Amino acid sequence: MRLEAMAVKIPQVDGHPNRVAFEGVLTMVNTASDKAPAGARGHRVLLTHAAAEKALPSLLGMAVDYRPSWDGHDARRKIGLLTEADLVGERLMVRGYLYARDFPEVAGAIQAQKPESMG
Repeated sequence: MRLEAMAVKIPQVDGHPNRVAFEGVLTMVNTASDKAPAGARGHRVLLTHAAAEKALPSLLGMAVDYRPSWDGHDARRKIGLLTEADLVGERLMVRGYLYARDFPEVAGAIQAQKPESMG
């Protein structure tokens, strides 16, 4: 297994009401998408390991956004910040913070989907 990682160091602030840590899989590398993502003009896509590795620095500091229907992105609904991006095998993992006090219903829905193994 090969591991590549990059992070922005943000000071830990215990109990901060608007900063809730999260982690998840952004996408799989070297695997074709199940369906065409937005902007792909109906085509499925494949992100190569080399392209993902090259893109890691561009993810740091980017906003986390969402759509209420959970089926895409809405650039006007910024609910968090990416602080880490790692390639773990075929998974492009991201970590960061959600603005939980500003968006309690979204943070709650995301936390409810967290697998038991992630504690």
